[in-house]
Amino acid sequence: MEKLPNLTIILLFFALSCSESAPVPVDATITIKLTDTCMQTRSQDPDEELVSDVNWFIFSEDGLPELSGYISRRQLLSAGGEVSIQAEVAVGAEYQVYVCVNSTEDLTDISTLSELMEKRFWLTRPDDYVIGMPMSGSWIGSISENGEVVEIPLERMMAKVSIRMDRTGLSDGVTMNVRSVEIGNCPRSALYFGESAARSSSDIFSSGFIKTYEDADGLNIDESLGVSQEVSVYMLENLQGDLLSDAQEDSDKILSGAYASVCSYIELKSEYISNAYTTYPSQYLTYRFYLGESVGNFDIRRNCHYHFTVAPSGDGISETSWRVDISELVEL
Repeated sequence: MEKLPNLTIILLFFALSCSESAPVPVDATITIKLTDTCMQTRSQDPDEELVSDVNWFIFSEDGLPELSGYISRRQLLSAGGEVSIQAEVAVGAEYQVYVCVNSTEDLTDISTLSELMEKRFWLTRPDDYVIGMPMSGSWIGSISENGEVVEIPLERMMAKVSIRMDRTGLSDGVTMNVRSVEIGNCPRSALYFGESAARSSSDIFSSGFIKTYEDADGLNIDESLGVSQEVSVYMLENLQGDLLSDAQEDSDKILSGAYASVCSYIELKSEYISNAYTTYPSQYLTYRFYLGESVGNFDIRRNCHYHFTVAPSGDGISETSWRVDISELVEL
């Protein structure tokens, strides 16, 4: 697991002079600098740095609402990717600043800090973030001098999951041609601020973000001898924790019961042929495996890049559990 690099929103506070007895309200300029506001097609990976809209909130030290605003995609485009917002703050006072990016909606009807902490981003479909991945960030502090710069790092609320195929363990004459890679049990929503997990089957898409045919073809192209290129899929954070304390190896990572319906997994569908079996058109050998940070763990964290290698061995179908579905194979 590696952290994805953060984006940063820069807040520039320009302060007027003030007496020691009482702070004076001053102008603060929030400057958001963007470099890319173009749309993408759904066949491409999402632009991990694209910003299409911005919600911002300023609360007092006590959590009382001070100011908020929304910058729409239209405003960002018309401003050439750079927008300045005027706000009144007091030098010496402490503030809490929160930013939500790519919400696709105006959130400024939120009136309390607790309401913002409970607010969730919702997907209408698993790949519904082509106008930018949902991101959030916060800063707490006081403005002490004229021209002070405050940087707010933005974390993507999604994880990037990259898959690689290692075919070096397959027997001679066995061919597996991957036709799709998909997130199973893909979360529908995540908190903007705070850790998130799907809690029931109503919180997930059973079929999540998917790449098919040419978009998944990197799994059939060797980067080194017998080992493919990586193909990436994306999902919202899903922190399910440590569930299998006795698991020793990957083959032990199989769930049943309620957790099986909320823990995220990868599903690979491949065209298959060996000396004994084959798949007909539109039929596939299916591999599935749960995601997580260790054998017994099922966490997928926001703003992280995970790398997984699928390494079938022998005929590639010796296991007949949930992990390997051979129901569509035909004997030769």
